[in-house]
Formats: sequence, structure tokens, C-alpha cells
Amino acid sequence: MIFLKIRKYTVIFNPLNVKRNAIIDMGEGNRLHKQQNYDSQKNHNKEKNLILYNDEVNDFNYVIESLIEVCEHDNVQAEQCTYLAHYHGKCEVKKGVYQELKVMKDALIERGLQAEIY
Repeated sequence: MIFLKIRKYTVIFNPLNVKRNAIIDMGEGNRLHKQQNYDSQKNHNKEKNLILYNDEVNDFNYVIESLIEVCEHDNVQAEQCTYLAHYHGKCEVKKGVYQELKVMKDALIERGLQAEIY
């Protein structure tokens, strides 16, 4: 991050994320006025993650079949996600926009699996 002082303004320049640069007014009682972040309008379009949690009820084959049918995984991907969820407690099974993941999450929950969108 780079701080540039120009008159009474301090410009914060972040070369890694140009959209989030801010201009801070250092005058009149050091009030801070930040430039609005335009990404907040696009927050709902950001890519989300569908997380599958481990449970002690369903067997491996049932979870694998569910991931193949609901999330359109192939056999290997479904097996890997099932084992990751079992041994690590959770697994990211799909990325995408919220509307698509919501349908998949609801279908997994209807099948008795525990899933959440982040």
C-alpha cells in the first residue's frame, strides 16, 4: 500500500486492487471521507461456495450419488468431496452464483445432507 500526501488529502493507493483505492480528507478535525466502494453494488453477483458438512447418518455411497445427481460431479470428484467432508468435517463442493447454488443446497438438504452457502 502506498500513501501519497497531496495538500490536505492523503491518497491510499493499493496496487493489488485498484478498485479499492481511497481518498482521505485530512483537513478540518481529521474527518475521514472515503471514496465509495463500487464493488458493494455487485456483492450479490460474487462467486459463492456450496459447502457440504460431514454427518454420521448417511453412508458414502448415498453422499456420492447425491453429489453426482445434484451437483453434476463425476464419480472421482464426488468420491473426493465425500472423503474430504468425512475426514475434515466439511468440503467445498461447488462454486458459482448464489441463485444456482441455492437450488443445489436445497436439493442436498432434501436428501438429508447438511449443506450451506458461503
